[in-house]
Amino acid sequence: RTLDMIKEANDGVSSDIATPGHPVAQMYGLGDRWLTLFDREKICGIDSPCTKVSSEEAWTHYSVGPPYILHATDFKKVAPLWLKMMKPVYEADRGDMQADMYAYIMAAAHYNLKHTRL
Repeated sequence: RTLDMIKEANDGVSSDIATPGHPVAQMYGLGDRWLTLFDREKICGIDSPCTKVSSEEAWTHYSVGPPYILHATDFKKVAPLWLKMMKPVYEADRGDMQADMYAYIMAAAHYNLKHTRL
């Protein structure tokens, strides 16, 4: 039953095992707020895939939080960008304790890392 629920919540993807290009994370209610809350062109870059995420994609693949489970090759790409995005994200929404989560989401979206939500 649990894998059926995961599959239903993730457009037919039922694996809870992270593989290259397919991270797994806990589902959070962050939704698509970050699409309008932040200047994604400034934070992610004008041509970044992060700027092209739709509301539906934000809810389906990026409404996630810790624990984040990524393959090492993906984490090595995401981690430096996640860190770089922390300051502008925090400055745009000062005091929001979820700033690190928003920065992670945008870094993951930059690399088209669509999550399986648990």
